[in-house]
Amino acid sequence: MSLPLIKKQFIKHGLAVATASIMASTAYAGTNEQQEIQQLRAEVAELRALIQQQAATQKQIVAEQKARPVVVASAPAVVVAQAPAAPAPANAKPGWFTLPDGQTQVKLYGSIRADATYDFKGTNADTTNINNPTNKVPLNSANATEDALNVTAATTRFGLDFSRPSDIGEITGKIEADFMGSSGTNGTGSLRVRHAYVNVGKWLAGQTTSPFVNVDT
Repeated sequence: MSLPLIKKQFIKHGLAVATASIMASTAYAGTNEQQEIQQLRAEVAELRALIQQQAATQKQIVAEQKARPVVVASAPAVVVAQAPAAPAPANAKPGWFTLPDGQTQVKLYGSIRADATYDFKGTNADTTNINNPTNKVPLNSANATEDALNVTAATTRFGLDFSRPSDIGEITGKIEADFMGSSGTNGTGSLRVRHAYVNVGKWLAGQTTSPFVNVDT
């Protein structure tokens, strides 16, 4: 075989190999492109399904919110702070009231008493309340001085005690009155002051029972 013939055959063989390689490469490239397109289509379909699912979920949430009853929150109650009560003094006494200054204590007291007499044989001036209208009613038309009725509440009493600590000792006092008036052993029915005094330690100033009177009797 001559050299020009061999060279020509090599050239023909080389062209065949190159042509086969190009065809193989083109086929391989076409296959990869188809796979990528199929993969992209699958991903797009998956994304579309997710979007549709999300939209359906959103619609369901909106529908549930519209179906719920509307609850209107009421305004919180206004709490009015109250000033703390004044502390009771250390010498607080049962039954006494403490004034706003926190130191002065007072106690109200009293008693209601009614007396009645019926005189069959004549009026006794010592048991007559001269301001009592029942004494003016003649119970015996034949003798007005007999069968006399006397009813009175002149001995009813009411009073006020007070107490307050001080630098010189406890200050106490009393104001008390009844309706005995100033004349007659059974009174006149007018107001009469029995006690009105202030006491500090062993000193007392005002009106009260005489020290020479036995208060137990």
